[in-house]
Amino acid sequence: KSTVEKLEKKIGFRKVERRGNKLYVNGDPVKLRGVCRHDENPDVGRATRHEQWLEDLRLMKAANINMVRTTHYPPAQGFIDLADEVGMYVIDEVPMGYGGEFGDDPSFMESGLRRAQETIQRDRNHPSVVIWSLANEEFRVQGTPAGRQVALTMQNFVKQLDPTRPVTYNAPVGNEFPGINSIIEVRGWSYHIGTSNMDAYHAAHPNQPNVGSEQGSTVSTRGIYGNDKIRGYVRAYDTTAPEWANRAEAWWSFFAERRWARGCGRGWPRRSAAWSRIADRRHDCPLVLALWSGFGRRLGRLRR
Repeated sequence: KSTVEKLEKKIGFRKVERRGNKLYVNGDPVKLRGVCRHDENPDVGRATRHEQWLEDLRLMKAANINMVRTTHYPPAQGFIDLADEVGMYVIDEVPMGYGGEFGDDPSFMESGLRRAQETIQRDRNHPSVVIWSLANEEFRVQGTPAGRQVALTMQNFVKQLDPTRPVTYNAPVGNEFPGINSIIEVRGWSYHIGTSNMDAYHAAHPNQPNVGSEQGSTVSTRGIYGNDKIRGYVRAYDTTAPEWANRAEAWWSFFAERRWARGCGRGWPRRSAAWSRIADRRHDCPLVLALWSGFGRRLGRLRR
């Protein structure tokens, strides 16, 4: 018989464990120093390919970044292939978020489970993937019983497809436990650092691991040292952040100073993902932020 179709895939073997509140890969505790990444490029838009994926990963590795959260959807297959090759950890996110009025609609469940299935079945043989993310910032249903049930059903379904990896969700709230946070395996933090939020939450729920799944949103313009409203420039002194976010020094030092949020002694090793990864000044992407309209992306950890 003739061959109808042939598919070759590289696979890798590794062991991801959650021992109490710690994350281990192949028996070693892991420190996640991450960024959030949209699968886009100023030259080709969403039509990214090998050269853009490799450029991103090389820039990240050079900056001592070892983890990427794929916001807010699975990236192109080729990006995950390259993450395997270069040794980049991945938080792989199911394309769910901002469900709005449909977030707690039972009929929406089928769509959520289908998206989770497509994501996990496509990427579960990739050794770079260490955590699954169920969704991003479901504001309307975050703290509701309906939101809790949807997340619980999805998390159980993901565990059936792949019981080897932890599951998280990027929660857009602070010290709030009801709803999704009450059932999620790993509490994800979208901003909300501080004693009244992250510290207080951990004190009340010390056995639930935490990951800073989206932090930062610090704004600045490289090489600019004075604010300019006309040109939309923001001084590069780490002095400006939107109301929902933090200066780089504030969020980084917060994680660095807390054993349960970083070191190997307690909790997971230092783990957080900054928003976002690379700022491009090769295109105009207006962004209104605290009365400043941005030229290019102001939120990147790296600059092209």
